[in-house]
Amino acid sequence: MEQYVKDFVKAMGTTGSLFFDKQYLETGDITLPLKDGRRALYFINLGGFCDGESGTILSAAYARKIIKENLINDFDILYGPAYKGITIIDSTCNGLYKIFGINKPWAYRRKESKGHGEMGDFIGKKFFDGCRLLMADDVISSAATKFTEIDEVSAVAEKNKMDIGFTGLVIAADRQQKAVIDGKIDEGGRQIDISAAQYFTQKTDLPFHCISGVEEAIPHLYENKIEGPDGELVVTDKAMQEFEKYQKEFGIKPV
Repeated sequence: MEQYVKDFVKAMGTTGSLFFDKQYLETGDITLPLKDGRRALYFINLGGFCDGESGTILSAAYARKIIKENLINDFDILYGPAYKGITIIDSTCNGLYKIFGINKPWAYRRKESKGHGEMGDFIGKKFFDGCRLLMADDVISSAATKFTEIDEVSAVAEKNKMDIGFTGLVIAADRQQKAVIDGKIDEGGRQIDISAAQYFTQKTDLPFHCISGVEEAIPHLYENKIEGPDGELVVTDKAMQEFEKYQKEFGIKPV
């Protein structure tokens, strides 16, 4: 694990951005459902990177990942889904400039279209004919949000008769679990034997990159006894045992 990944994974723990469902660990009661309807033994929320120190770690991790994967010349605009993606793309562009001296613009879609002032559906760098977008987001569990963003941008491109395309996806953490398709798991959806990341690439033909998968992040937090903001271990012995069982039920090894 490279140092920037270690720094990022540690910060996920110390900021409380990665945490386990303590009630489930104690009683077996589910309190953290995922968007796809499955129970969430643990949760990842990059909203915990909300100060200068953690924000600097966040910006460095994404920026270094983009450089490591040689993606810098593959996009014109860094695009982030609201709301977590907004801070991610801003931080990443700052990191690219501060660390590598590379200046890249960002853009994101409003949740609701603005009918006054600058108006429109998007904020940031304006799209242009032939522009290439690299999407950056926090985590992938079902990839539903990513598909929505691609559809929304495609609709704008068609409406304005412009060629706008995505070149890939970069996220912080891959839950490395099976994809759920056809709706929520408790509403007719079903789990399939490829990961959400693999399903995303299969459906879009876009490459996928992540800073860390949970199968390296959670053991790293456990082995290094990283404490959360409450002073308690992020991954206890019990949490590690349950994580291993959780992955057997929902997880899938990356290709």
